[in-house]
Amino acid sequence: MGIILISGLIIGILIERVIYPYLNKGAKTKRLTNLSIVLKSLQGETLIWTMVVSIYSLVFFIPNHLITDYIRSIINDILLVILVLSISWFMGNATIQFIEYYTRKGVLPKTSIFDNLLAALGVGGLAIALALQPTLANLFSGITILSARQISPGDYVSLAGGEEGYVNDVNWRNTTIRSLDNTMVIIPNSVLDSLIVTNYSLPITEMNLRIPVGVSYDSDLLKVEEVTIAVAKEVMQQIPGGVPNFEPFIRFTEFGDSSVNFMATLRIRSFADIRLVRHEFIKRLHTRFNRESIDIPFPIRTVYLKPDNSDKEIPVTAKDEYI
Repeated sequence: MGIILISGLIIGILIERVIYPYLNKGAKTKRLTNLSIVLKSLQGETLIWTMVVSIYSLVFFIPNHLITDYIRSIINDILLVILVLSISWFMGNATIQFIEYYTRKGVLPKTSIFDNLLAALGVGGLAIALALQPTLANLFSGITILSARQISPGDYVSLAGGEEGYVNDVNWRNTTIRSLDNTMVIIPNSVLDSLIVTNYSLPITEMNLRIPVGVSYDSDLLKVEEVTIAVAKEVMQQIPGGVPNFEPFIRFTEFGDSSVNFMATLRIRSFADIRLVRHEFIKRLHTRFNRESIDIPFPIRTVYLKPDNSDKEIPVTAKDEYI
């Protein structure tokens, strides 16, 4: 773990003491004043940035049994604030030097407005920091999501808010998800990082498909099991997206109000195959049940009404019957 911190420190010092002076010398030789101003403004900030990245990486790789998620979150927030303030300081410092330089050159007039601007940049740094915080939060969250391998482009995911689809891209600001109807869902990385995400592509793309079915109480359950498994095998072998070598099975789950219910389990290659495989299984199972005289019950309602202008009182009742 200490190697990460030492590496960050060495890289920062190397950039500050070797690379920047070399670039600055070349910029002065070629009279690249703008580059010199930027390099001067970066002095001291680069070391802060490399150390922030090093500490962030260290915290990320610490095992969960050594640090709680709460402490990890606090450290990350502190690092984010330090980074935002450092970037704000760099931007403010560079702006001040640019204004002073172009004022001396006569490009900008020497007026009180620029004096007031220079004085305000110190206070404005805080405003800049606050303005940059959402952007940097999204950037850090995007890095966290990708480095943790929670999701990757091409994965099929479902979010707690109900959105689902293929991950199209994870950029510095947001994550785009392409739904099955070919629309794009755009989610800020900081929001995605706090959501419960179901990734149907992990650990592998293959997954079980469970389909609920009910048969009448008069059915021979042994025959029901044999017929259902036979249809499931047929679908697995003939329909694209099914896993041919998978042995489908059923499990009876309950005595329902009108049926004996069970769950048929098939296997598909990816989440995108659900619709077609489920469609074919239901269609073929219905046809096969009809052929084998296996009833799938459904409710009907019989309502008794009192005839008009009748002296005879006929109760108005309703009851459910199942056939």
